[in-house]
Amino acid sequence: MKRLMLDVVRISGKVTCGMVLFVSFCLIGCFGYTAIMKNSFSLPFNWLAFSYQTTASGGYGVQMDFTQGAISAVCTAIICMSLFILGIQKVPAIKK
Repeated sequence: MKRLMLDVVRISGKVTCGMVLFVSFCLIGCFGYTAIMKNSFSLPFNWLAFSYQTTASGGYGVQMDFTQGAISAVCTAIICMSLFILGIQKVPAIKK
């Protein structure tokens, strides 16, 4: 049982780290697209939206908006991927 708990913690840590890197890469990409193309960008269900805004003085800015659904989706994906990877790793151990 102790070994199983250590496996769960180790795999969850790896999956969480990977998801954080993936989400960070997506955020940077969306921000860059909005800033360079000067065009607003939105993910489905308005989970994440970047708005390109200009000011009266000619400057510009990018505003980011996200909903609770985006946070819930990422947390659910982390949990599901952790269970999925744990299941894949345990199948060979069960066959032995």
